[in-house]
Amino acid sequence: VQSLPAENPPKPSERLKALELLIGHTWDAIVEKADWREGGGDSVHIESTFEWIPYIDAIYVRTLALRGNGEPTHILDTYIYHHTGTGRLRCLALSNWAGRSGVYEGDLTVLEGGALQLDLQGYEGERDVWQVVRFDFEQDGSLHHRVWSVDGTDRKLMLDVHHEKLVPKKD
Repeated sequence: VQSLPAENPPKPSERLKALELLIGHTWDAIVEKADWREGGGDSVHIESTFEWIPYIDAIYVRTLALRGNGEPTHILDTYIYHHTGTGRLRCLALSNWAGRSGVYEGDLTVLEGGALQLDLQGYEGERDVWQVVRFDFEQDGSLHHRVWSVDGTDRKLMLDVHHEKLVPKKD
């Protein structure tokens, strides 16, 4: 195995530049209100980790819900990649939350000002669902994350949360 020189570590391609601020970090949030939350109940602590996969130049996101006992529950795997056929950034997300599993796919668009928007078609069992997911980078360093359920021209806000970037603990 040949290692790369330390002065030239590999980097994501230009196609993934809009995601650079997310890569290599864990983002932390408390979800107070969300329609997708299991049975309503208490707030849910979630953590999402964004990692770059160098050999395929893709982003992998793993989202965990941390219960009151601190035990993590895996709820979402997301892959963002450049689709060579369309030339667009695409997303594939696989979820398992509250007894509902789903598969979602769609395009990622970089909006004016750097916000990221995913227009996703999903399948939860036999049911088709449409969602719009938006990430806005805030001045204070947080990440504003919203998810809307789409039915025709109607949108219903399902999630509205601010994620803080976790700072690794120093030994």
